[in-house]
Amino acid sequence: VDLTKKSAEYGKVLRKNVIEGVKNAAKATKDYFKSTYEAGKAIVQTENKLTRLIGKLEQERVAIQKNIDEKTKLRDNENRTFEERKQAAQELLQLEADLLANEIALQKARVDNLEAELRVNQDNLQMKQELAVAEAKLTELRNKDIQQITEQAQAFHDLTVAQGDSIREIEM
Repeated sequence: VDLTKKSAEYGKVLRKNVIEGVKNAAKATKDYFKSTYEAGKAIVQTENKLTRLIGKLEQERVAIQKNIDEKTKLRDNENRTFEERKQAAQELLQLEADLLANEIALQKARVDNLEAELRVNQDNLQMKQELAVAEAKLTELRNKDIQQITEQAQAFHDLTVAQGDSIREIEM
């Protein structure tokens, strides 16, 4: 009789623990699916954003590159006045800055997309490597700004020096 009572009591406790365990497992599963769904939704959103951005930036890149080519020719055309050439050099600097800003925005979107994908698949070494490469490219693009400014400042300086030399030549 004692053994039967103990077994019944143990069964009640066990049943309560099993029910509680099943409830906890069901809640954990629900939370997991919810977080996975949200992460997947974030990935789709960043991929859509990236796709739209690529299209927009590609159109802008083509237009800016055309203007860069024209301004470079104008800057280097010795048949133009020094003022026209210096103005072209300044405009060229702005156009290159605009183009670089677009490239940085695109690369930042790629990094964001890879980060979103990694939140879902944290153990994917290939994705981690792709993210590291994308982040390195983003840093490289950010550093490219300094190089462009230096090159255009040098071109502007060279034009100013040439203008001064030309004025001195005329005065002789």
